[in-house]
Amino acid sequence: MNKGRGIGRKLNKRGHVLVLDKTHPNAEKCGYILEHRKVMSEHIGRPLEEGEVVHHKNGVKTDNRIENLELMTNGQHTTLHNTGSHMSIETRKKMSDKSKIRLKNPVNHPMYKDISIPEIIEMRIKGMTVKEICRHLSICKRTYYNKLGA
Repeated sequence: MNKGRGIGRKLNKRGHVLVLDKTHPNAEKCGYILEHRKVMSEHIGRPLEEGEVVHHKNGVKTDNRIENLELMTNGQHTTLHNTGSHMSIETRKKMSDKSKIRLKNPVNHPMYKDISIPEIIEMRIKGMTVKEICRHLSICKRTYYNKLGA
């Protein structure tokens, strides 16, 4: 594995393989893309979306065979790697406090920007419940109410 520059294939600081592909929609400005993301993108036939994560099933960051890769959301990936871990009360409080500060501004919610108020109103007029709307739009109730200013 070459760690040099401009060769077309290298390792990043975290141990993932980067490949040069300036034409790929998920490539960085410098033209490199994480190989596992490129492999998954080609497998599913579309660029990966924001919030989609490619997980290495066996934990080997350089094993980018499609059978070793799994597409999941960022939240699912976080849950997978933290299930069974125990954080101290202080650590949980720090994380909670940071989240509260970040989420005070409703536009920081990941799904907030993609939601149209007229679309929500139209769904309510059609008789959908708040729960059904939230499930359909993949948002939480807080985001629903933030959008409507309630």
